Amino acid sequence: MNKFSFSHGSMEVKHIDIVKNRTEQLNASFKAIAEARTILSRLEAMTGEIAEGKGADISAIAASTSGLRNCTDRILAGMVEAQTIPGVYLVPASEG
Repeated sequence: MNKFSFSHGSMEVKHIDIVKNRTEQLNASFKAIAEARTILSRLEAMTGEIAEGKGADISAIAASTSGLRNCTDRILAGMVEAQTIPGVYLVPASEG
């Protein structure tokens, strides 16, 4: 069986570590997507209640939208980090 690794300077990242990182990060994104769906369902119900003329719990709306923003951040971070190599940070080449 072949062993894959990525070398960056004096650091070596093994293929299995890259796969584990990708899996963990994507799992975090999937969890955040599921949580966002739950929050959106709750907000949809609240919107329906407002449309029916019922009072709205502004603090619950604020907490839900804040939670949705948190989910969005976790989805983005997970998807970006799933495409990076753990411990390797790309630094732009200096001009000139």
